[in-house]
Amino acid sequence: MPTVIRNMPEEEYHALPRLSSTGIMNILEDEMLFWRKSWLNKERGPDTGTEAQEVSKAYHAALLEGGSSFYERYARPFEAPQDALRTVEDIRERIRTLGYVPSGSKKAELAAQLLEIDPKAKIAFLLEENHNKYNAGKRVIPADVYYGIGESIINSRLDETARRLLVGEPEVVILWDEGSVPMKARLDIIGDHGITDLKVFAALGRSRQEVARREFFSRRHYIQMAIYGRALSLAKMEGEFQNVASPFEIYLLYCLKGANSFQALQVPVEGAACKRGLTLMYEGIATYQRMCDRYGSDWEPQSSAVIAMTDDVLPPGWQAEIF
Repeated sequence: MPTVIRNMPEEEYHALPRLSSTGIMNILEDEMLFWRKSWLNKERGPDTGTEAQEVSKAYHAALLEGGSSFYERYARPFEAPQDALRTVEDIRERIRTLGYVPSGSKKAELAAQLLEIDPKAKIAFLLEENHNKYNAGKRVIPADVYYGIGESIINSRLDETARRLLVGEPEVVILWDEGSVPMKARLDIIGDHGITDLKVFAALGRSRQEVARREFFSRRHYIQMAIYGRALSLAKMEGEFQNVASPFEIYLLYCLKGANSFQALQVPVEGAACKRGLTLMYEGIATYQRMCDRYGSDWEPQSSAVIAMTDDVLPPGWQAEIF
């Protein structure tokens, strides 16, 4: 029986010891990769994420939680105005220009003197200190992304398709079991139209439609979408989300990084990509179950999945080089 959880913090979701779409893609690629990034690795450190992942989270915050949430959590890097005073000599020269004699040799002393003379003076290091103090605790993202989000999302400059796909319940977590394998999924939006999942990408000089389709296949998003459809179908069977006509009516809203542009793709249940995604989902689940059956629920690849490179397990005449 599936469990539906609303408003679960992202960190809490990622800490759940359950197989997700990311876990399935990792285990299909390599069992060691899955183990290293999963809860099974007791020495795994906190996942700080890449800049691309942070940018994606920023778009999610703005689109799914609103402008206030975005501005509370994110900041741009400090950039001094062009006419700001940067060096000690710049500050001294400004004081002299205003008809005073500079006193003191340290930058802070000279800055204090200048501000007494001209309270509106722009002094770079003080502006940076104020910027950092005001944005303490916030995540810093590139300036073009910060302003792009404000322009296209916060100011509601979205096309009609994007607006429609953003209507529904945001960030819904569904937990269920496939046999004895615990599963989890975190859906960006569940609405009357079905499922919407937000993706962020860079255009690289191609058309939006071309890049969106490339991203869908190269990043194997069809596996994720199949898992989302499976999770929602189980929740519907238990009486949840009855307003959704089809759990496999899935839309990916691809957001073009820095260009304030959106491209929607639909992934129908009868599509070959979605069927392939379901097939790979069950292959990943079977691999995980096989490892648990063979080595226990806390299996470690160094004692099981990885064969030691010794002479007795190598073909005759084959020499291994370990780097």
